[in-house]
Amino acid sequence: LISFGFVAAEFSAQAGYDWLAAQGSAETGFDGDVFSTSLAIMALDEGGYDTSSYEDWLYTQMDPETYCFPGAACTTKDTGIAVVALQEVQDDTYFDDFEGWYGNALQGATFSGDWLLEIATSATGSCTFEYEINNQSTEVEVEISEGTFPGCGDSNFLKLDECIQQNLIKNNPGLLLGIDCGDLEGDIVMTLLYKSATTYFLLDNQQSDVAEFKINNGCFASSASGSCHEESSLYSNWALDLMGSDVNSLIYLKENYDDSSPLESSIMYMITKDSAYLDDLVDYQKTDGSFDRNVFVTALAVLAMKDLSVDYLDEIDDAKSWLREQQTGDGDWNANIEDTALVLYAAFADEGVSASTCTDGIQNQGEEGVDCGGPCASCDGEADQCLFDTECTDLKGEG
Repeated sequence: LISFGFVAAEFSAQAGYDWLAAQGSAETGFDGDVFSTSLAIMALDEGGYDTSSYEDWLYTQMDPETYCFPGAACTTKDTGIAVVALQEVQDDTYFDDFEGWYGNALQGATFSGDWLLEIATSATGSCTFEYEINNQSTEVEVEISEGTFPGCGDSNFLKLDECIQQNLIKNNPGLLLGIDCGDLEGDIVMTLLYKSATTYFLLDNQQSDVAEFKINNGCFASSASGSCHEESSLYSNWALDLMGSDVNSLIYLKENYDDSSPLESSIMYMITKDSAYLDDLVDYQKTDGSFDRNVFVTALAVLAMKDLSVDYLDEIDDAKSWLREQQTGDGDWNANIEDTALVLYAAFADEGVSASTCTDGIQNQGEEGVDCGGPCASCDGEADQCLFDTECTDLKGEG
């Protein structure tokens, strides 16, 4: 028998940051890719690095007319993670524009349940429903008697797709529905609900005789149009939540939720802050501490659990231990920018990382020469871009 000894490299968050910083370029971001660059910005910013040049590159990838990423072929996922990165660096310059793009990108989805409205009142009279489709406004008057709807089976719940207009909600994702019950006396509470086969979802509740509800009955495709795509919808809703938008596709996500997917559980928690998703998440943690034995998914799980870290200390520690074991001798994870960036951002940014200073007289932290290249100014051309002229000339092959 031949035995091969293996000694794991000593874990170093700094080595991870050094490797990641060395992959970046002011001209091309990270691999010329929006998703990779966005994650790298998040990690580097959290570690105290200057990410301004990468943010500038990211904006060069934005379509200046539609406000999505990347401009040549915008996707909802890339746009979503770009928004997450810009939120990390506290740049909300175009958030209204991003939200507008997502509003237009909302696609119709197939739902098995019913969209319902409850109007709690002790009065009898009528309410006026108003909505706009294809720039044409429609008003419908609905009778109500002490909270029931005589024209809709005397039910306490008004089925919007049957009792207002056939397939009104189904055919019009993101519809704005105005309701005026001003002629009714007394206190009025209006509640928008979605009833699936087994569950009622409370969507909005307004104590007023005049209300407006946005019916988020859609999904997001991988691009600005097309068929529903669950992962793209997850990243889109993550971004929309961070922007404080009233646009979302949460009902689509909840109806299609797979509680055995750690990636879905993690992002659903970050969108909703419902700890039930974290309970689902930890049920699928492996005995080695990982989730799906996947670096990216495990880092995402740590990011989600950190929000309630007191309740999940052991699970977080086990996941971070597994992640430490996956680091290579070069400091990276899988030689992959996205994996490395998310691991650092989610798990290790607080472990005494020192950002590049570009003035310490040492070639370190991803620099190509002494205090130049990598995260610092380019080593090409100007001698004063490096602390020592010889480092610049050596890099150009002139020394």
